[in-house]
Amino acid sequence: MRSLIGLTSALIFTAGLLAAPSGCGDTPVSVDNEVCDNNKDDDNNGLTDCADSACTSHASCKSLPDLGVVPDGNQPDDDSMMPPTPDAGIDSAMPEPDAYKPPAPDASTQPSAMETVVSEVMLPTNANDYATDLDGTGKKNKLGEIISALTIANMDMQAEINTALNTGQFLLLLEVLAPGIINEMNVDIQGYLGEDLDGDATDNFDGLEQFGISASTPAGLKLTGAINSSHLFAEGTLLVPLPLTAGPPAILTLKKAIIESDLSGTGMTNGIIAGAIPIAEVNSVLLPQLGQMLTDMLDNPNIDATMKAIVQNLFDTNKDGVITAAEIQGNFLLSQLLKPDVDTDGDGTPDALSVGIGFKAVLCTIKKLP
Repeated sequence: MRSLIGLTSALIFTAGLLAAPSGCGDTPVSVDNEVCDNNKDDDNNGLTDCADSACTSHASCKSLPDLGVVPDGNQPDDDSMMPPTPDAGIDSAMPEPDAYKPPAPDASTQPSAMETVVSEVMLPTNANDYATDLDGTGKKNKLGEIISALTIANMDMQAEINTALNTGQFLLLLEVLAPGIINEMNVDIQGYLGEDLDGDATDNFDGLEQFGISASTPAGLKLTGAINSSHLFAEGTLLVPLPLTAGPPAILTLKKAIIESDLSGTGMTNGIIAGAIPIAEVNSVLLPQLGQMLTDMLDNPNIDATMKAIVQNLFDTNKDGVITAAEIQGNFLLSQLLKPDVDTDGDGTPDALSVGIGFKAVLCTIKKLP
């Protein structure tokens, strides 16, 4: 049961994050109020004097290479705020596995301002956490409502998500495509499922890790929006990979999706991902996956017997050891909780489930084809 909700939540989290490729901090942001010869970071973007692209044309900086990379390819002294560049260490330090052939990212005319990997996911504890108005009828978060109702079963869903992140089970990459990260009117956001190229999950969130793009990542979707005072808001449609079982992940759609976050030289903070999963896909894709996952739990010798009994009593109505989508739908509690609450097509009838989670992301490098 713990896994049921933990991974159901992971699905939402994976959802919001999954819209396309990524480019972590390749291009520092230019502003107009940086003083280029006083050894200070006047515009508070983590870059001082000639390391700031605003000083590229200043007389005291013309002898330096662009964007703070010194001639020998090393990072400047204040590189704690600078993501690695493909020419400055990670590519040369890490041999490329023979089996890894990254897919080409979606074409975009926008420069890459930031590449990140999601390092934290914060699940809602009630219907008000990370609630968003997706259809003009008020803020809501059905996922928070579900988690709140099922908390009485003493399930630690947040722990499940943390484990999935820390073991590399979910690697979600987000790219900000724009000239900068302070004030931009036209911004694209893309996301990819990541591939850990060095196989070591312990360094995935150190701000320097290089990731590949999983071949199972859906392509062609993109969120659009703007950045105002380093606050990002973008909306569109996302695809949700749903890895609940040992087989290939199912793909769900997150309609009316939004991504909102504060941007800085170290990544994304105070992030929210929200959207709505069509009820037709809940019934045809999500519930069968959950049924298979719960059946696997009953067959798993490592699952506590008490937890197995709870799962079987709640869902396995004919006690045959196989939990079907119909049996899940027949559970009174879940049937009430799974009622749609978002109208995605404007016909006045709710047809999707609202979801919302919080997140943080740190800088990374994403290995893409030229």
